[in-house]
Amino acid sequence: MAKKPQKSSKLTEKEVKRFALSQGADVVGIASVESLLEASLPEGRRPWDILPGAKSVVSFYMMGIDTPRLLRDDWFLGTPEHSINFVLLGSGWPGATQVDLLGYKIARFLIHRGFKAIPIPSGHPYDKINLRGIISQKHAAVAAGLGEIGFNQLLLVPKFGCNVYPGSVLTTAVLKANPKYEKRLCEETRKDCNFLCVSSCPSKAIKKDGSFDKKECHVFLYEGVGKRFGYPPHQHMLRCGVCMNVCPAGKPTKKIIA
Repeated sequence: MAKKPQKSSKLTEKEVKRFALSQGADVVGIASVESLLEASLPEGRRPWDILPGAKSVVSFYMMGIDTPRLLRDDWFLGTPEHSINFVLLGSGWPGATQVDLLGYKIARFLIHRGFKAIPIPSGHPYDKINLRGIISQKHAAVAAGLGEIGFNQLLLVPKFGCNVYPGSVLTTAVLKANPKYEKRLCEETRKDCNFLCVSSCPSKAIKKDGSFDKKECHVFLYEGVGKRFGYPPHQHMLRCGVCMNVCPAGKPTKKIIA
């Protein structure tokens, strides 16, 4: 017989985090839905537009298996070697599927405890006109105290840098929020990298003034990497990610030896 959801009962953030970690999350944080409004979410993209009565956001991330950065300094993201890694080892659709599956499991856990919950997809569906997700996974992670948004517009977290894939779940459960993230990971590493994400960006989407041309990046990624920039034809369908590869945040300082 199928397990029926319990009536709403007291649930602590420790129980939620313990469950998420047991299912494969590397780090888990909690934020109130009000904290997401600091990200200037437009109407239709606010938590209660997606889940009426939403009180908390459970944000989590999974580490990507970043073979080029772990093993060889001369591999840059965009090479055939990286694209194999992108598709099979921790990014792309399989990686997104793992993140979404984990969000689904967390939502089911909350529902069985008597609360409403809905996982937010890490990929589709999203607003292709304004290039927005249903809710920004990056801003949810920042609100939950997991990290910061770097100059390269990527989520940066301790230890893993930008090599993470975030997910989140909205719930009507009232959970204790994580404290605000206080470190300045990007600012600290910028002293050494001297804005490598800006100078290395092949589409010039990352600007020195701190702005970011989202559409230019999107075109470069999904209409053929390098097609408009003279890259060899065999790289047209490869993924870019140069800004991820050059970012020193979370980068291993020693080679991993088998």
